[in-house]
Amino acid sequence: MSEIKKGSNPKNKYYCFNTPQNVRSFLSTIANKVYQDKIEQKKAKTLVYICNHILMAMKTESDIKLSDLEKKIKELEERL
Repeated sequence: MSEIKKGSNPKNKYYCFNTPQNVRSFLSTIANKVYQDKIEQKKAKTLVYICNHILMAMKTESDIKLSDLEKKIKELEERL
């Protein structure tokens, strides 16, 4: 997971969610922190909610790219 630390305060961490794997890794971290009582459940639920929307946005983006590729393939097939 891409993690960018800013300063020495652990609360100043920024996570980069460039891939679904990064999001899943972050979700795993959240689950472990909940299990170890290191994070409040309300905060964890909020983070999970946000992660789910990030994953949905990534899926939508990949679906659009796939649709575009399918159109291009169809156009090429029609030319042949």
